[in-house]
Amino acid sequence: MRNSSFKTRFKSFGERLFSLCSLILLVSLLRIDFAAAAPVIEFSQDGTTFQPVVLLSSTMKVSSYYSYSSHAGHPAFGVARGVDTACLYWDSTHDILSLIFISGGRSNDRASGTVTVKGLPLASQLTLSDDAGEFKYAKRTGTLTGHFAYQNSTDGFVMSGLETATFDATLKLSHIVGIKSFRLTVGDPNSGGAFLPLDLHQPLYLRNTGSVGTGGGIPVVGAGVPEPTGLGLLGIVTALLFKRPRRAAH
Repeated sequence: MRNSSFKTRFKSFGERLFSLCSLILLVSLLRIDFAAAAPVIEFSQDGTTFQPVVLLSSTMKVSSYYSYSSHAGHPAFGVARGVDTACLYWDSTHDILSLIFISGGRSNDRASGTVTVKGLPLASQLTLSDDAGEFKYAKRTGTLTGHFAYQNSTDGFVMSGLETATFDATLKLSHIVGIKSFRLTVGDPNSGGAFLPLDLHQPLYLRNTGSVGTGGGIPVVGAGVPEPTGLGLLGIVTALLFKRPRRAAH
C-alpha cells in the first residue's frame, strides 16, 4: 500500500510539473514579437506617375550604415564622384524608415549645391548631418534645408522616423556645381539591387500612403511573419499537449 501511495503521489507531481512547463511555454509563446511590415514608399519625378520603390533593408542602425567619419560618409552602397544619391533605408531591427542623401565620392571630388526636402512627417528627425550644421530640420513645417560644399569628402544627411505617418515629400536640388548625376537606390545594390538614374534637374517626389508590404508583387521588404523561435515554441507546446499522460482509471 505504501508503495502504491508513493507511485500515486509521484504521478500527481509529474502531472503538475508537466502542466507548469506547458504554462511557461504558453506564456513565452504569447510574448512572440512579430516583425513589422515595412511601409510601401512610392516615388515620382513628375508628381503624377508614382511607382513603388524597393527599400534597402538592413539590421544596422541607419547612422551606423551611413558610417560618418573623417568628414565623409561611407555607406555600404558606395559613393561616386559628381553623384548625388538618395536611399530609402529600412532598419529591420528597430522598424525605422529613413531617407539617406549623400553627395560626392570623397577623393578628388569637389562640388556644392542646395537641397530642400518639404512635406516630411512632423515626427521625423534629423539623425545625422554630414557635416555638422550644414543641414537643418524645421519640425513645425516638416522641411529640411541645407547648403553643401565639399572637397575630397562628402556631404549628406539622414532623416529618420518616416514610418510614423503618411506623407508627401519633395526633394529638390538647386544651385548645383560639380554634380553630374542623381540616382536612387533600388533595394541593396550590393545584393541584387541597383541604382536607378534620376533627372538631376527635376524634383524627387516621395510618398507614404499608409500601405504595408504584404505581397501582391509589391517590391518592398519586411512582410510581417512570426519569428522562427515563436514557431518552434508553438510546435513544442502542441506536441506536449497531445502527449500529455492520461490519469489512470480507478
